[in-house]
Amino acid sequence: MDKGMDLSNQAIRYAKALAVSPIDGRYGGQLDVVSGFFSEFALVRERARIEVEWVAFLLESRIFKHVRPQEDLLNTLRRVGSDLTLSDFERVKDLERETDHDIQAIERFLREKLTSSGLERVGHLLHLGLTSEDVSSVAYGVLLRRFSNEVWLPLVDSLLDAVVAHQTEHRDSPMLARTHGQPAIPTTFGREMQVFHNRLRRARKGVAEAASRLTAKFGGAVGSLASLAVVRPDVDWITRADQFVSERGLRRTQVTTQIDDFASYELLFHCVSHANSVVQALCEDMSGYGLLEYVTFSKSPEAVGSSAMPHKSNPIRFENAEANAELSSEQLVAISRLLRRSRFQRDLRSSTVQRNIGTALAHSLLALDGTKAGLDQIQVQHQKMLRDVEESWGLLAEAIHTVARTCGHPEVFDDLRRQPLSTWTRSDYESFVDSLPIAVAEAERLRRLTPRLYAVGAFGSTSDGTP
Repeated sequence: MDKGMDLSNQAIRYAKALAVSPIDGRYGGQLDVVSGFFSEFALVRERARIEVEWVAFLLESRIFKHVRPQEDLLNTLRRVGSDLTLSDFERVKDLERETDHDIQAIERFLREKLTSSGLERVGHLLHLGLTSEDVSSVAYGVLLRRFSNEVWLPLVDSLLDAVVAHQTEHRDSPMLARTHGQPAIPTTFGREMQVFHNRLRRARKGVAEAASRLTAKFGGAVGSLASLAVVRPDVDWITRADQFVSERGLRRTQVTTQIDDFASYELLFHCVSHANSVVQALCEDMSGYGLLEYVTFSKSPEAVGSSAMPHKSNPIRFENAEANAELSSEQLVAISRLLRRSRFQRDLRSSTVQRNIGTALAHSLLALDGTKAGLDQIQVQHQKMLRDVEESWGLLAEAIHTVARTCGHPEVFDDLRRQPLSTWTRSDYESFVDSLPIAVAEAERLRRLTPRLYAVGAFGSTSDGTP
């Protein structure tokens, strides 16, 4: 639960029981951390902090010299913006009902707090030269950047660790690869995990880079900083605005309407969706390996796999993760599409849409967490995988025709197609190799080959984390 939200355990349980969204209800215990970034309380607190930090910035810059920026004044000022309590939040909501304006309510609340803290002499600097979207854009950007760095990326790292653990442990465990669902050639379980490790690592890099390049709109009513330029035409307000936004870990979009163009948000959401798709593919494969009996899914002695079939143990963690990954991606696509559109300078659609960012990202967290939980519970069935490989001599047909082709006999490919490869035994394989019109040394190399040896391929093993 968010710091400042002093609620009893009973109140929390009651709220989760009555929640409409599963994010706050069924999965609330897993996702309490999200409320610290995307709840209404978190948004109000961050907006208040931005309002107060702008006042502090103006004072510290000595742009308006009639108020000296004493250290105790600045410390008290910043506490006003950051120490938001539940009763403060309720006061903001009362003011919002009066004003019918969320940012104006925060501004009025802060004026009250400044007065009660003996800081009324700086109250006139609140919201100076700003419009609502200046405050909201920076607030959302800060929250989104912090969430990405403090919550989403560490969870991906945890999932990557789980993938690497299987990659390392099973790097030499032969397994039949499948294309179109049908047997292809041997691989190893570790190498298949390596594939997902590399894909997920690239997706993580994309999210990290996008989160470091988030932009914010901060330029007054229509982005021109016009009112500030009138008040102090001698000040380089573009540089000052750039500095303020940069100090919050964001980049200021230089030319805007009343709102940002949200291109940086769209890039971040695309990268998260990319990661979601990798998670979906991993979950699909794990469920498929369960179908092939290459992995089993452990459960506690008290857990029930089916209300009718006591023997069932299902890939529920992976299936749940799949669904949440897809939900997250679909919502992020919709949010990106809607944020692109605005009537003239702005309309309020973007405000409504941004309030759903937390929900979309929460589903991504559920997908990441569920996938890791699934990987922690699987048990790889080495003997079953090895038996399937060792019984599949026909899968060495690729090696046969490749060697024959390099010896000038491409027609061997068609000869192999006419063979009953799915039923080949070792004897069948060796007889066909002996019939090839190739040098003795080449034939001997093929005779030494087995399906199990073919599994390691050019890598020799999958101990390295990169291809």
